[in-house]
Amino acid sequence: GFTYEVTTNLAGSEGTKTQAFQLLRNSDITIKNGTITSSVALMLIQNYANLTLLNVTLDGTKLPGTGRYVLSNNNGEILIGEGTTINAKDGDFAFDVCNWISGSYPSVKVTMKGATINGNIEVSQAGDAAASEGFELVIQSGTINGSISASSGAANATVSIAPEATLAGTTYAAGRKNAQGTSLYATV
Repeated sequence: GFTYEVTTNLAGSEGTKTQAFQLLRNSDITIKNGTITSSVALMLIQNYANLTLLNVTLDGTKLPGTGRYVLSNNNGEILIGEGTTINAKDGDFAFDVCNWISGSYPSVKVTMKGATINGNIEVSQAGDAAASEGFELVIQSGTINGSISASSGAANATVSIAPEATLAGTTYAAGRKNAQGTSLYATV
């Protein structure tokens, strides 16, 4: 496939145009085939949409600085599907599942099915109000070469990992509980 390298005209909110792509709420978007990369954006994709990724590589290994997100998910239903690879460099995140509750974004659900993740995954909550709905990370199948972490604000999150998923070198806080007192990590 082709490689799309973002070098200019970054996206984002006024004053923070640092993303290769910003996908807006109430949109249904599918990205498939090829590679997306950038050495100038601080984040490849900031997502608020319903997003499907199929047979695409998100290459965040050239993002400048540290602590960057290749794909940040703050709203919508996201499928990281068959043949998709997300690459992050050490110290960065391949993707997050962030319930962004301040901006009228009701919830976020990320499902991974048949993808390869090379980097860390973060589950978190941002904003100053209580989450109206829970939010989810569902790992049905694929390979994760990295860690899964949940911030203290992720009390309403559910993380489900199917036995078919390969957690190569993955660690996660198995003892963490949600607000209802059940484990944040469960097997589906």
